[in-house]
Amino acid sequence: MSITQNRGAEFKQLRVQMALEEFKEVVQDALKNHDFITPPPPPPKKEEEVAPPLEKVSIWGIPLLGDERTDSIFLKFLKARNFDVKDAFIMLKNTVKWRQEYGIDSLMDKNNLGECVWDKIVFTHGEDKHGHPVIYHIFDAELYQQAFSDEENRSNFIKWVILFLERIIRQLDFNPTGICSIFLVHDLSRFPEVIPELHLEPLQLLLNNYPEILAGQVFINTSRSFSLAASRSPYFTNKSVYAAPSQSAQTLSEYISSSSIPADQLALSEDRITSLPMNVMDRVFMQLPADMIITLKCLNKMWHSCITSFIEDPNFVARHLLNTKKQPHSLILKAYYSPMIYGGRLTLFNTFTFSNGVGRSEALRLPPLGNVQHHNVTPGLRVACHCDGLLLIRNDVGNRMVVCNPVMEEFTYLPEPKMFDKMSYCNLGFEKSGDYKCIAIWRSCDGDRSKTRAELYKLGSENWREIDGFQDIITGIVSLGRSIGWGNAYYWLATMTNDASFCSNNVLSFNMTEEKFHLIKLPDELLSHVEDRECLGMSLCVKDSVVLCCRLGRPVVDTLLIYSLVNNGCSWSECVSVRIQTEDPYLLTELPYWTEDEIPFVFGGPDPDDATAIVKSYNIHSESFKTILTVDEICLPYLIRDRARLNVCDMECLPYVFCLNYLKSLVSVRRR
Repeated sequence: MSITQNRGAEFKQLRVQMALEEFKEVVQDALKNHDFITPPPPPPKKEEEVAPPLEKVSIWGIPLLGDERTDSIFLKFLKARNFDVKDAFIMLKNTVKWRQEYGIDSLMDKNNLGECVWDKIVFTHGEDKHGHPVIYHIFDAELYQQAFSDEENRSNFIKWVILFLERIIRQLDFNPTGICSIFLVHDLSRFPEVIPELHLEPLQLLLNNYPEILAGQVFINTSRSFSLAASRSPYFTNKSVYAAPSQSAQTLSEYISSSSIPADQLALSEDRITSLPMNVMDRVFMQLPADMIITLKCLNKMWHSCITSFIEDPNFVARHLLNTKKQPHSLILKAYYSPMIYGGRLTLFNTFTFSNGVGRSEALRLPPLGNVQHHNVTPGLRVACHCDGLLLIRNDVGNRMVVCNPVMEEFTYLPEPKMFDKMSYCNLGFEKSGDYKCIAIWRSCDGDRSKTRAELYKLGSENWREIDGFQDIITGIVSLGRSIGWGNAYYWLATMTNDASFCSNNVLSFNMTEEKFHLIKLPDELLSHVEDRECLGMSLCVKDSVVLCCRLGRPVVDTLLIYSLVNNGCSWSECVSVRIQTEDPYLLTELPYWTEDEIPFVFGGPDPDDATAIVKSYNIHSESFKTILTVDEICLPYLIRDRARLNVCDMECLPYVFCLNYLKSLVSVRRR
């Protein structure tokens, strides 16, 4: 703020304070001289020197002197007359006189005015966005005709309106920092285009005898002729806003939150969906995809306010996530980014959804992540893992990580890990307490596998912390395959070595709740196939539980051996053998997420320089393949063109057929 603006504000404040002090003196003199209502008492006898008592006058239940709330009342009269003390005092006297004539105080002693039929015309409901009570005034032609049919009905209606206003105003907080004004909404949908001037009498009384009691007023469902006439009428102030029927809902949402608008009692022709009961809207939004819900926020302010109230409700977000998990999931097959992508730009990649044997490709944008590169390091980003719609993205070095929700366009940087100078495997998971945790396994680049360490980070905390006591389990890791999340745990197919450099394969798991590692040995039958070099590759998948899949056959894969984890991940089920009928020698791997009867596979093309991959689904019952879609520019394994030479230790290259399960969610990374 400039010096001129500061001085202007100070001068205005000084002017207001001076006017208020002068107004107090004028009112005190008037009370002393009984200038308001009651005649002054006879002058005291000469021998008496006692001053005559002050006149007792109050407005809205507050005495004009001797109460700290009086300043708020005086300021309203001053403001209504542009701080002209003389004019403000005249207005105050007229208001006090009017209240005396109408018998306001005696009217307040009455509980009601008989049978009430006008609460359909005027009623109060909720507050506006600044905390002002909101009064709704509906110009109902039929009821107004009844109210003004004769003098008796008119008088009773006016008294009812006054009683209604007085009761609300007396509940306001007239302390210096309190809210002492109301917000008024007029609905003209049920009234003729031209309103008789007689029907504006309640509004005239409000403006003349309740100065500055209006924080604002909105006329909805107005015609063009009414808006034009109102702009020239003395009954409407500069605090009035007019909205045509098509703009009424949006205009109201600028002043009042959608949850506080009595849409069932107003005529809101636009956005009828936001006028539905909350439980109905809950069921509607529960069936919509997360990205569609976010898109609907952009329609107008009414929708924005309504949907925001839902996505900020943790209970709704959790129920929507649970419902989403029952739908077909998407897969990210390419999760390595171009070296030419730098901070601040949107990164685009594709997701693929398979449902009923049909594949669908869809572009997915990341929010601008800023610069997540490391100085003097070749820029390269990858999606490390996914959990509940959140993606964990890291650079090649591993020192910078970010968790983002592409649907919500939110992201948060993770603190720099302590051991980022080593090769890492990272995963993001969810535990029962409601926290999201990131587990990172680091192994030394110099080949010293005794230096293998693990760190854990809880989303929203300040630092990573090392997990101790598991070196005997994680020491010796050569490589980890793609991770599979199931329940509160993550699983990796691990290639490990002992001091004699003997390679073995196990399943490594980490429980996010217990924060413990476990090593699960492979089935003995499967190990015999590995020793006989009959195994063309293994991977972990998810069906109804964690599944271990082994591909057999030379030169063409012809059999799948399937084992499921049972007994809480402590043992394996009996082997299920599935025959694969294909003559295509370029089967690379099965995708990690299966349906009941379908197993999706990725096939490479015959040209080693061609980066195209073909996704096919194999039906167990019909024993046949169906092509779902073709994916261009996927990072295919570069050491497995000669299938006869492939062995299990070559599995370190298999994660390059990169595949992540992905679902769209409303989970926020900021509200943690």
